[in-house]
Amino acid sequence: DVIFYGDTASSNMTWDTSADDLILNDARLVIQQDDAEEAVFIDQNGNNDCIDIDSEATDGGNVIRIADPKQTGANVVRITNCDDLTSGRILYLHSDSDSTTARNLVEIHNDNASATGAIGLKIVQDAATYGISIDQNGNKPSIYIDSECSTQPTFEIATPTNTTGHVMQLNDADSLTTAGILYMASNSSTTDSRNLVSIINDNASATGTTALKIQQDSTGPAITST
Repeated sequence: DVIFYGDTASSNMTWDTSADDLILNDARLVIQQDDAEEAVFIDQNGNNDCIDIDSEATDGGNVIRIADPKQTGANVVRITNCDDLTSGRILYLHSDSDSTTARNLVEIHNDNASATGAIGLKIVQDAATYGISIDQNGNKPSIYIDSECSTQPTFEIATPTNTTGHVMQLNDADSLTTAGILYMASNSSTTDSRNLVSIINDNASATGTTALKIQQDSTGPAITST
């Protein structure tokens, strides 16, 4: 073995001959690359992890940190050409903590109010499958939106191209007992004129369009007003 010692007793760099490993003990690997080249290049041909990090960092210590990148038109992190994937994933994040402390497993924060062209998360799906799939097993809403917008919609579907398919569809709500499929409530005291629900057929030529259709197959009322 070959060992390079630091000023701190526990800090050293060790070449472990039997394991063929280069080990940094209580030390950092700092690479300063001023040229337009990769700072680290790994060509991994074996069936094992390219990078394996065993971190003991706790509060205040990041396992991986990219500090103050200077990219303008390039990507800070880029993963490309994962064309051999079959059942694998490009990115997998997992937590099995039983802590009830409030936290976000993934957080994207655009911290500058002037950056109006920055989209928090964009997904482009070219295949005929879901853009986002949510499997919610806990007894909480699958999607929760805390919106501060006042003159803009909280939820908007812009220019859908549906022809025979529905723009919005709620299927198979067959487990309902005392709840409803759709619930809308307002407790505003304003006297301003407004419609809580608006259905507008805005084309006079669309003579085959029914503005609202209700089909009631049971003996209960189709519409009630209280």
